[in-house]
Amino acid sequence: MASDLAGIVKRLEAVTSRLEAVAGGGTDSPPGDDTGSLAPFVQAYDDILAGPFAKVVVLSQQIGGDVNTQVESVRRAFQAQREFIVQVAKCREPTQDVLGKMLQPTAEQISAVQSFREGHRASKLFNHLSAFSEAIPALGWVTMNPKPAPYVKEMKDAGMFYTNRVLKDFKEKDNRHVEWARAWIQTLMALHDYVKEHHTTGLAWNKAGAQATGAAPASAPSKGPAPPPPPGP
Repeated sequence: MASDLAGIVKRLEAVTSRLEAVAGGGTDSPPGDDTGSLAPFVQAYDDILAGPFAKVVVLSQQIGGDVNTQVESVRRAFQAQREFIVQVAKCREPTQDVLGKMLQPTAEQISAVQSFREGHRASKLFNHLSAFSEAIPALGWVTMNPKPAPYVKEMKDAGMFYTNRVLKDFKEKDNRHVEWARAWIQTLMALHDYVKEHHTTGLAWNKAGAQATGAAPASAPSKGPAPPPPPGP
């Protein structure tokens, strides 16, 4: 078991480093344009955001505390990836430099999720924070070729060490935490199935598309969860 966990940790560190290395040269760019109908694989990603992931966000807000704070970075990471795959649908495969600019927003949010966990080890909700932190590198599937889906499953399994703890600790206490853990697992399973169906051997770039510039698209709103409303007076 120890050797298995060590192997997972090494792979997690490797993909995080890989995302950061690719994105390291990225700089802020002006918004691009996102007009016209959405590609089927963008719509399918939106289904994840509007389905199990929306439930994760809502339950995180209900649980509150550190989980509610951390989920904002998780939400931004998924939204950054959504904006990235909009460009994948519209563009030819870019150079590594341009790809780095395109991946930078996702990489930054992954790091934010992990840094928050590291800075809140004394949190009463540490298992929740760790469930997010250990599994969020699943979004690094975009750098995995030729079979990215198995990597998503590896990261889901890494996070399940902590979601199982949440399930055990709150099974008879607070069903919101139980539903939260299940929704996060369902989100990762849906992401795995999405990647397996739509990006089986790697990102499905548009061979007849425009040249990617690395500019962030001014994308049409996804069906994902909206930010929480401001507190009342």
